Amino acid sequence: MLPYYSPLKVAEVFRMHEALHPHRIDLGIGRAPGGDRMTAKAMNAAAFDDMEGFPRQVAEVVGWLDRTLPEEHPYASVQAMPSGLSSPEVWLLGSSDYSGALAAYLGLRFAFAHFINAQGGDTVSRSYRTDFRPSLRESKPYAMVCVFALCAPTDAEAQRLAASIDHRRLLMAVGREAPIATIQEAQAYPYTERDRAIIERERNRAVIGTPDRVKARLLEIADAFAADELMVISITGDYASRMRSYELLAAEFALDPVARRVA
Repeated sequence: MLPYYSPLKVAEVFRMHEALHPHRIDLGIGRAPGGDRMTAKAMNAAAFDDMEGFPRQVAEVVGWLDRTLPEEHPYASVQAMPSGLSSPEVWLLGSSDYSGALAAYLGLRFAFAHFINAQGGDTVSRSYRTDFRPSLRESKPYAMVCVFALCAPTDAEAQRLAASIDHRRLLMAVGREAPIATIQEAQAYPYTERDRAIIERERNRAVIGTPDRVKARLLEIADAFAADELMVISITGDYASRMRSYELLAAEFALDPVARRVA
C-alpha cells in the first residue's frame, strides 16, 4: 500500500529482505487504502490526497531498488541500502484496470485480485499483455491471478466451512468490521433474505468444493486470465481447517512435499 510510505523506505526494507534471502523476495505494490477511510487517515492522513502521484512513487521504488533513478531526479545521488547483487521481483497489485495499465506502461509484473473483484479481471489481464512495454526489469509480460479457494473432502463439508467467510463478506458489504467468525458463530447468525442475497452475490469471488472441482475451476480461471502464476488464499473459522484446505489442494496439484514444507 505504497501511498502510506516513502518510496525510499520501501526500497530499503525490501533490499534488506533480498540481501537476507536472495531471489526469494517479491514486492507487491498496491494503491488502495486496504481498509476503511478512518483507518487510512489514522495511518497517514495525507496518504491518499494525491493519488495522481502513485505512478511516480512506483517509478521511484523501482529506481531505488535497481539504482536506475534518472540523473535529473532531485535525489538521484541517494543510495538505497543495503547494497546487493539482486533486487526483489516487483508486482503491481490491482482489482481494476488501473494497475494493469500502469504495470504494462512501466514494464512490471501484474497480479489481479480475483478474490476482491470477480468481474472483468480476465479482460484487464489480457489488456495488460497486449499493452505491455518491455523494461529493464521485464522483457515480456508476466501476470498472476489471485483467487480465494476452499477445499474439503466433500462438497458438503466445504460448504459448511464456507460459512465463516460468507459471514465475513456480508459484514464487509454492509460496512461492519469484526474478526472472522467460527463456523458455529457464523451458522447461528440471524440472516435476513437480503443478507442471503448479498452472500450469494459475494460467492462469485470464491471457489469452494472438493479438491478436484476446485483445481478444475482454478485452472479455468488461470486460462481465462492467461496467467503465468496462480495464487490461492483460503480463510476459514479455524486454523486447522484452513491448513487442511491448502494440503488437499497441494496434493491435488501434485506439488512436491518438500516445496510445500518450505512454503
